[in-house]
Amino acid sequence: MRDEWGSMSRVINDRMVELGMSQHDLVVRSGLSRGTVHELRNGGSRGRTVQVVRAMSDALGLSEDDLKGVRPQVASAEGIRDQIAHVLSILCDIEIRLVALERGIALESCDSMRLGPVQALGDGSAQIG
Repeated sequence: MRDEWGSMSRVINDRMVELGMSQHDLVVRSGLSRGTVHELRNGGSRGRTVQVVRAMSDALGLSEDDLKGVRPQVASAEGIRDQIAHVLSILCDIEIRLVALERGIALESCDSMRLGPVQALGDGSAQIG
């Protein structure tokens, strides 16, 4: 747990340097007490509530996750391909519905007009069938 607090204190101190901000400036901008700001800057756990983290992140112009040092998870290539194929499938359904509307064809479901499975190709295009 101490490592997590140390991570936050590093983010706070690095951001203060980036902004040329003193501890007094941070106290004024955050509305937090000098003791709480000092504690957070030095990796302490006292006063780490949701409200304190929010006030500190707002004062530093960071998201709460950035302040906590949370790193976004990177999706795998396979996961991204699956997502692209899903989006392309939805777009295909929309296109089928649009064509049906333009031609005045009543659709009970897109499955009845589906041309085949949509497969994402490596160049960003899609192949149907």
